[in-house]
Amino acid sequence: MTPFDPNASGPNVAASGDQTITTSNANDFLVVGEVTTGSGPTAGSGFAKAIPFTFNNFMVQYQIVSAAGSYTATLGSGGPVPGAILDAIK
Repeated sequence: MTPFDPNASGPNVAASGDQTITTSNANDFLVVGEVTTGSGPTAGSGFAKAIPFTFNNFMVQYQIVSAAGSYTATLGSGGPVPGAILDAIK
């Protein structure tokens, strides 16, 4: 048994842009690590910072979802994102 959501959309790794993942389970824990071009990045809508302080051009954010579906990790500020990885843990 794996701790990761088995949906084929994850993990989503890309060289640019906001990452999207589709979950198969309710209550999945989404986590994304992002390199940014702007300093002081903030978490996007529905996400929270996983680290209480912000690195200059890197951020980890998370969200616990309540239903299976498609979710996109965006930044509140500090973008665009030249590289990121998003995955879902069940």
